[in-house]
Amino acid sequence: MKIGICTDASHIAQLQEGAADYVELNLTSIKNMSEAEFQEMEKILADKGVKAEATNCFFPGDVKLCGRRLDMVKVSVHTQRALERAAILGIHTCVLGSGAARMIDEGENVKRCSSQLVEVFGRVGDIAKQYGTTVVIEPLNKGETNTINSVSEAVKIVRKLNHGNILLLADLFHVALENEPLSVIPDNGDILRHMHIARPEGRLFPKEGDGYDYLKVKEALDKAGYDLRISIEGRYEGDDFKKSAEESLAFLKKIFK
Repeated sequence: MKIGICTDASHIAQLQEGAADYVELNLTSIKNMSEAEFQEMEKILADKGVKAEATNCFFPGDVKLCGRRLDMVKVSVHTQRALERAAILGIHTCVLGSGAARMIDEGENVKRCSSQLVEVFGRVGDIAKQYGTTVVIEPLNKGETNTINSVSEAVKIVRKLNHGNILLLADLFHVALENEPLSVIPDNGDILRHMHIARPEGRLFPKEGDGYDYLKVKEALDKAGYDLRISIEGRYEGDDFKKSAEESLAFLKKIFK
């Protein structure tokens, strides 16, 4: 199992060598970088010897994925450029959460929007196939968006699409907030391709003795046969990113490796 962290190149450069097995970057930021900025990021990662292996923040909020403002051409152009940039970095696992982009706006037809989302995911999957990339749908809690709020909901979409490039993510924070049982993980191990983790209370970097039983998560992942990547996605306490990140990464490696 690889243990990584969601952050940017400047933060990952602060960590000791080997602290993180990989970094998970912001896809929209990568897509919007100038060529000079992109090359500088490549250099930072290369100098540090840390691979970028995943991304989050697939769509910005102004690229709507459903409703009257859906523009499939805009969706496709963004996806093509973003995944092209990701592939240059060697990234082939991209998280599609994007709560604002997939939000069903007031006054929209919910059934029609749900159908549009499935259509959009299928189109994204077709583009992802060109780059050998897996896009994983991230369920987000009801405080962040009003659609696909549980792993169970995401599972229905993934299985309905039956697209080899559109699979599933489980995020411990959202699972806990929506009161889903950890059994949703082993129940769907065949389509699970990525994990996010944080201490559910406060969405903080996990650490030893923080009150959460991470061994239960390990048991669920073992039952699922999952052995790919887990990314820390959360906040750190205090003002020392380096110390907090290194402690959390080391702790999770003891649990999951």
